[in-house]
Amino acid sequence: MIGACIYVAKKSLISSARAPNIEDLRDDAQSDKISLEKVMAESSKNSGPKPYFLKTRQYEWQAEYRFIWETNKPVSSHLDIVLPSLRQYCKF
Repeated sequence: MIGACIYVAKKSLISSARAPNIEDLRDDAQSDKISLEKVMAESSKNSGPKPYFLKTRQYEWQAEYRFIWETNKPVSSHLDIVLPSLRQYCKF
């Protein structure tokens, strides 16, 4: 995911999407259980990537642009990406 940060007074989101009912979240194989995958999918569908880009207004002067990577396994260290040719677009 990539995009500019969204600067807000409070880091909260309001959605007009309907809340799922319990039947929507039941596990297909075991109907007496709730499916974690369905809960996560529903949560992602309703909130989307916006939470990754929210920052409070006190940081608005930074005009931050973010790149978000999701992985399919745990990450134990960081990755530095250095792009000197893009420095011309940054303010220090």
